[in-house]
Amino acid sequence: MADNKKLSIIAFSGDFDKLTAVFTLGTGAAAVGYEVNIFFTFWGLDAIKRKQGRSFTGGNWLTKIFGFMMGGLKATPTSRFNFLGAGPKIFRYLMRKNNVATLEELVEAAKALGINLYACEMAMHVLGLKKEDFIHLKPTQALPKGGMLRYINNNIYTMGLFKNKSNQSPRSEEGKGSHVLDITKEHCPMTFVKTKIELSKLQSGEILEVLLSEGEPLDNVPRNAKEQGYHVLSVEHVEGTTYKVTIQK
Repeated sequence: MADNKKLSIIAFSGDFDKLTAVFTLGTGAAAVGYEVNIFFTFWGLDAIKRKQGRSFTGGNWLTKIFGFMMGGLKATPTSRFNFLGAGPKIFRYLMRKNNVATLEELVEAAKALGINLYACEMAMHVLGLKKEDFIHLKPTQALPKGGMLRYINNNIYTMGLFKNKSNQSPRSEEGKGSHVLDITKEHCPMTFVKTKIELSKLQSGEILEVLLSEGEPLDNVPRNAKEQGYHVLSVEHVEGTTYKVTIQK
């Protein structure tokens, strides 16, 4: 694969369903080797606020009211069938019932995969928000100016703290085959997303045994692992629709 494959997404909506689509595309692309950059502006900023509920966040009384009305990740409405706030709760219930990653789980996966999250400087000024109001912004990082132009050049408020794998805590040396990941109940894109996250925690030479279901997971996980430079040692049928893929980092 080419080393410079990139995906850039602009999130200008704070709707639950639209943010779910943004993070589904982003995590899926990051898992297969893309450098993913997501630019959040206006209502989209709700997804990366530190306070996930409703709070009076802002610089003056007017922006504080806006901050309360907008809320954070847990207060995002659905674009249709919101039912006075019940819509997102219904969707979260359906997602959990069907073993589909929720919006909150997708955001955590995005952080673990090192996706670069950007906040629009102009929207921050309009809404009275500061870098401290957002998740995972390096406190010592300078605040360059330039807004969208800097985003285009991949050079503004970056929040990708997990991009450099050297910052991750190394795992203790364990015997080969001792790392097991069960994704038999997961669906695309979380099948390879979770596999990639788990592989990133291993040291070179360690082995991960992935339990997965036939169909999309069995097709995609071994293929994407090979494309990412990992060694697929074997693919074995366990029982029923369950298979085991053994991967060496």
